[in-house]
Amino acid sequence: MMNKQKPQNNNTSRSDSTTSESSAKTIGAVDNQGNKDSMASIEPGTRLYINSTIQAAIVSLMQQMQQFINQQAETQRQWNVQLLETINQKLTHAEQPNVNNNNQTESNPNNKKLENN
Repeated sequence: MMNKQKPQNNNTSRSDSTTSESSAKTIGAVDNQGNKDSMASIEPGTRLYINSTIQAAIVSLMQQMQQFINQQAETQRQWNVQLLETINQKLTHAEQPNVNNNNQTESNPNNKKLENN
């Protein structure tokens, strides 16, 4: 038995789909956002309010981003300081000669590794 299926057409346009009247108005409003005619219908006071609100939001967002960047930079600086301290401690430990119970210096295998590099 072979099932024959019709090919599905996934290319549905807005006019083909079922939309409510309010959705159609919303879609029309979104489609017209780029038109200069719709911008001309906004009163100057309203436009000024919208612009100042957007500008305030952008300034706030940029300040938060700057704080985050500064915090990350401080965290990185602290990490670098700790890393340098750890490296210096390891190097200091590797350079110190080992002393046995008879106060005789023993060769440190770490020193040999450092000298060979």
